[in-house]
Amino acid sequence: MPVFLFSQKKVLIIGIDGLRADVLSTANTPNIDRLIANGTYSFDALTQTPTSSGPGWSSMLTGVWADKHKVYDNSFSDPNYAEYPHFFKRIKAKHPNWKTASVVHWGPINNFIVEEADISLNVTSDESVKDVGINVLNEPELAVLFLHFDDVDVAGHSYGFHSNIPQYISAVEKIDSYIGQVLSAVEERSIVRGEEWAIVVSTDHGGLGTSHGGASYSERNIFIIVSGEDIPKREIKVDTISVTSIESPKGYAIQFTGNNYARIENLQLNSNEFKDFTIELRVKANNWTGDPSLLSNKNWDSGRNPGFVIAAQTNGQSWKFNWGDGSQRIDLNGGIINDGEWHHLAVSLACGGKATIYQDGEEIASLNNTVACNANSLFDIAIAQDGTLEYPFSFPGQIDEIRIWNKVIDMATLNDWRCASLTTSHPDYAALKGYWPMEAGTGSFLQDNSESDHPATLLREPTWQRDQFISCQEFETSGETPSMVDILPSVLALLACEVDPSWGLDGNSLVPISPVTSTPDEVISKSSFKVFPNPVEERLSVVIKQSRSTPYQISIIDISGRELLQKQNIRNSVVVDFSSLSSGIYFYQISDAQLNIVKTGKLIKIR
Repeated sequence: MPVFLFSQKKVLIIGIDGLRADVLSTANTPNIDRLIANGTYSFDALTQTPTSSGPGWSSMLTGVWADKHKVYDNSFSDPNYAEYPHFFKRIKAKHPNWKTASVVHWGPINNFIVEEADISLNVTSDESVKDVGINVLNEPELAVLFLHFDDVDVAGHSYGFHSNIPQYISAVEKIDSYIGQVLSAVEERSIVRGEEWAIVVSTDHGGLGTSHGGASYSERNIFIIVSGEDIPKREIKVDTISVTSIESPKGYAIQFTGNNYARIENLQLNSNEFKDFTIELRVKANNWTGDPSLLSNKNWDSGRNPGFVIAAQTNGQSWKFNWGDGSQRIDLNGGIINDGEWHHLAVSLACGGKATIYQDGEEIASLNNTVACNANSLFDIAIAQDGTLEYPFSFPGQIDEIRIWNKVIDMATLNDWRCASLTTSHPDYAALKGYWPMEAGTGSFLQDNSESDHPATLLREPTWQRDQFISCQEFETSGETPSMVDILPSVLALLACEVDPSWGLDGNSLVPISPVTSTPDEVISKSSFKVFPNPVEERLSVVIKQSRSTPYQISIIDISGRELLQKQNIRNSVVVDFSSLSSGIYFYQISDAQLNIVKTGKLIKIR
């Protein structure tokens, strides 16, 4: 009796940079809509902060969050892809003959993240992504193809990430037309080669205004679509989404121009009472040069010098925390702050424990502290300068609400108080060793409102700025909430690649694992058939993907159970004419020669 192998599953992953999930319900996207109707999807999925492309695509393609892959911005300064590699490497380890390909408009994906791709191509336009992707689909042994489109994100930065921005909507609709052409090439290949392709579509982040990188729901909310034959047709919808916006009261802050700074008197972090500490501040910035200090007690000429610094980075976008003891150093990279918005930054360090940084209420990065607990800095703490007060780069921007504690403050407490003025009702108030709310509005003296009394003096001409302070947006979800890191386990499930627990993936598959086995000829599997397209307009194709001696028949049934159409003696393929049927929901039923039902499914008829 003959034996056949079920055809290998194939997966196309489409990444659309910066596409807000809620915009898919506004834009005219018939091709993405077709994928949604034929699979599992969610508009309520989330990614983590920082909501930048580097950490976003790294999380999607490695299946772990930034605390593991160590990419916190677009600099890719110290990634941990050796321990948490791109999933192509996982696939190649199990199936070295499977061909993988990545075609991207944003080059850093291929330059930094992708590993062991048989084809890795950077192109200069989204149209080229489409054209080259269609060409790559001619590769005979192709198993996985990743396509990255970038123009939606470009439109968001240029005009705004919102459904009421015509240029943004136009960019989304253009990408949908490109996706339609790619899907046509996939369907043609499926018929010719008897393959079964699944399509996964998602994004790396949302957007707010003309930027992203923060912790707002609009920036963290993403969509996920997993589409294909035999994939459950369902929407994963979060039960509730509660978003609360809290604005701190109007008040004063210091506008540092790059020529002025402040020195906090007689407060150092090298005494026994500062074995553990937490530092908070609010910052608002637009542009800077070099890597100026926001707050520091060290000589910032070298990160190994004793002491700490919270500094803006040389990339002109983000911030960092450094701690040194004279011979060793640790560094943690924060998110984007060069956007003209107020941000709450916090760092905590536990002696013999972890160093952790936070931005806008979210943990950004952490690592084990290998530096001596009491780094003996000889300098007082400076604001908008390093401890020497002579660092060549000075910070131009607003700083407010500096708080220093001699204990590690947990994230929940930091989040509860980041938009509020500090009072004695704070649960850790006894550990407060310095608090400068900067509310004088005039003069060169900054009052320390803690009980420690360490006033600060503004050096050179101070500028007081009255402003609307930081807005804290908090959100909670309930129920099953998909996330960015669920995408990779879902792709592996579609490819019938078993996940090794030692990989340490952070997500879970949104779809069942696909069967890929050797089966006797008389046993039928649902994956033996391909029924497409769905939704269908006029012609429905039915393909039997293995050569068989026994014919089959397909029946089209309406919702009342009436058989409306039937095709018999199907051995390889057949086309069913749907043009006479009205728009609506129908069901198909495939039976063998003994009228045993071997496959059923739902169809949507559209005009």
